[in-house]
Amino acid sequence: MCSGMRSISKSKFAVRKLLQQCVTVSKLEPCIGLSFCNLTVMQSTPLCQNMSTGVRTRNINPRTEHYIASDVKCTSVRQKSDSVLHESYTAQEGSDQKEEKKEEKEKEWYQSSTFKGIAAVTATSLTVGSLAYLMHVQGEPMRTESGEIIDDEFTGKWNGNFSRAIQRYINPSREQLLPEPLQPPYYQPPYTLVMEITGVLLHPEWTYETGWRFKKRPGVDYFFSKVCPPLFEVVIFTSEGGMNADPLVNNLDPHGAVMYRLYRDSTKYVNGHHVKDLSYLNRDLSKVIMIDCNEKSFQFHARNGLKLKKWTGDNDDKTLIDLANFLQVVGSSGVEDVRTVMEYYSRFDDPMGAFKENQRKLEEEKQRRLAVASSQDQKKNWFWRK
Repeated sequence: MCSGMRSISKSKFAVRKLLQQCVTVSKLEPCIGLSFCNLTVMQSTPLCQNMSTGVRTRNINPRTEHYIASDVKCTSVRQKSDSVLHESYTAQEGSDQKEEKKEEKEKEWYQSSTFKGIAAVTATSLTVGSLAYLMHVQGEPMRTESGEIIDDEFTGKWNGNFSRAIQRYINPSREQLLPEPLQPPYYQPPYTLVMEITGVLLHPEWTYETGWRFKKRPGVDYFFSKVCPPLFEVVIFTSEGGMNADPLVNNLDPHGAVMYRLYRDSTKYVNGHHVKDLSYLNRDLSKVIMIDCNEKSFQFHARNGLKLKKWTGDNDDKTLIDLANFLQVVGSSGVEDVRTVMEYYSRFDDPMGAFKENQRKLEEEKQRRLAVASSQDQKKNWFWRK
């Protein structure tokens, strides 16, 4: 009997200890019970209080009171944890607001007139300083092989270096754009033909699908076959940059009819235009012919130039064929000064049309003379027959 009572008391002690360990059970559970020796302990919740469990109140009151007290403790713990979480969230929210305010202040500073003024002054100072340094370096005077300075028109002036740099930018990159004419036993063609490529030999086109493309003018191959040596020394002189124009010339002239190539660095910059100063070519100007579609490009030597209409991509164009025939006639005629011929044809809006008309008249005159000569021969023959 005593042993049975002792086991029951031990069991009750174990139940009480187990209940103490389970005080943190969540209230979300509708009903939690522990059964031992026909004794059921129910969680004291409104849902469980309204449920019929079949257990007498007197048997569970001590356990329920203990559980309620434990639940109060759990609630206080939860409230503390919630307060701690709320404080941490509030602190984080406050730090985020501080960061946002800091960013707004930085944006306002960058957008302020003070910052813009400082940035403008800094950028201007750096730009001016860099340009001044580059112009000073580029404007250094020429020196001999021993290192002595060569005097020029800017020597002794306070802005000598800057003046030299400006002149070197405006003027061609070197004093002689072409080498000395070939001497015997090598052959030097008697005439020099200077050609522009853009608008004369090529037409640039741009589309969204293909970007920049260059269309080859009809008759280019025939033209180079007629104006190549021995009559002409062909020089490509264009206002385009060398990196862009050089591969174009390679495609235009696969057989090497072009002897020299000159690009934008060889021009003289005057009033917004890249002028081709023929006096830098190191050739006799009485034997130089300039072909271009922009008369401002050869404004210093208008008598040497022949202006053609700018080609716009017409596939039926035959100007180059007529031009090749014209130049071949000039070269084979042995003209002493080509400037007289160029000056004459420059008066016409369509020089090649005027040349073709003159050729037609010459051919008619030739036929008329042949007819007259033939008639005279017939008369002579008739006289001797008599």
